[in-house]
Amino acid sequence: MKAESRTTISAILERLLVRSPRAVPDAASMRRSAVAVVFQAPAEGAEAALLFMRRAKHELDPWSGQISFPGGRKDPGDTDLRATACRETLEEVGLNLD
Repeated sequence: MKAESRTTISAILERLLVRSPRAVPDAASMRRSAVAVVFQAPAEGAEAALLFMRRAKHELDPWSGQISFPGGRKDPGDTDLRATACRETLEEVGLNLD
């Protein structure tokens, strides 16, 4: 693929925001959350792995059954968003990132 034909993530996001602009809430009203993007280094002759999970199915959950990275909302006890991602990953898939 030629360098000039590659599309960056920021360019994709910019196009999406231009197509469907939404009001951005002020920072004070936003809930903080984090996800963990976990890569497994490939063994010799194998491919790298990326951790995804399938969300539990629940009729009241708008993301029910979707594929996602482990993560969620920041709890008051989380020191920062890294701690949020680590805690959520442990809770959701049993992987301790610390």
